[in-house]
Amino acid sequence: RRTTLKLVGAVPELQTPLWEVLDAIATHYRSSNSGDVTELICHPSSGPTLTLLLRILSQDCTPTTLTTTTPTAEAMVHRKLNTHPFSPLPSLPPRITSFLLTSVFSTDNPTQARATTYHLSGERYGSHFMERLLPMIPDVLYGEILPLGNYWGQSEEYVRDTIGNYVLQTVLSTLRTKEQAVQAMECLETLLKTKPELLMEK
Repeated sequence: RRTTLKLVGAVPELQTPLWEVLDAIATHYRSSNSGDVTELICHPSSGPTLTLLLRILSQDCTPTTLTTTTPTAEAMVHRKLNTHPFSPLPSLPPRITSFLLTSVFSTDNPTQARATTYHLSGERYGSHFMERLLPMIPDVLYGEILPLGNYWGQSEEYVRDTIGNYVLQTVLSTLRTKEQAVQAMECLETLLKTKPELLMEK
């Protein structure tokens, strides 16, 4: 499955069927009687496939880890912090942006959008989707999705959750603006001052 998608994704002329699959998913789940696309994302088989499909159609097929064989200062820092350097795409195809905002996060319904983001961030395969999505999306789209997770307002829940804490780590390592970084630091400072026991938890 993964090999086939990567091979097709490497040949632009063969990507048409992939776009048709994405459009079919969007059309199917647009109906109120068809469930939620998050069910697809959180499925152990379809979730990873959809994540890979989005990455291919976004032309994001580059490795997310450092591949240099000679250790550099940057590589050592990322290894120590257990983070990876990332290079967000400058833009996404309009159909990908529409799929994310409409079919996945439903940003036209703020309440549902927040519930969806929170659910994905705390579910095994949903968290994998978020961990791969956040580093690659453009800054503007990142700025739209970041508040939906309420990562600062519910930071303690994310820190204590065995799955959500990985998404929070991804958020912290992919912040795009000084304002976002300041909010994160203020939140974590307050959290550690009021809940110092978190430092001792595994």
